[in-house]
Amino acid sequence: MQVGEFLESVSAEIKASDVPARVKVILVEREVSARADAVLAVLGKLDEVRKAARKIKPDQVSYDAQGKIVSESYSKAKADELKKNGEEAAKVEAAIAKAFEGDFGKVKELGGKGNDNG
Repeated sequence: MQVGEFLESVSAEIKASDVPARVKVILVEREVSARADAVLAVLGKLDEVRKAARKIKPDQVSYDAQGKIVSESYSKAKADELKKNGEEAAKVEAAIAKAFEGDFGKVKELGGKGNDNG
């Protein structure tokens, strides 16, 4: 095939292509990608919240004779911090669950990007 014939065949294929269908595919892929990125960003936030919870250590720990933990106690401030952390984790988990059902509004609110409706 000569270069001229090749370029003519490319031109003919372009003329015969369905540009609106291709635009639709591109737009859908962009939105799907944006929504996936939003969920991934919020999953990262959930990981951060969980790591922060693991860093909150009890003020006092009691052990039995075998060295097993019998009880742990937290100061009011640490207990409040744990509670706040648990509420934040629940909020993020709920947003992710809603996103998996098609509602991306809460994920978007929590820092993700993407369309906020179905």
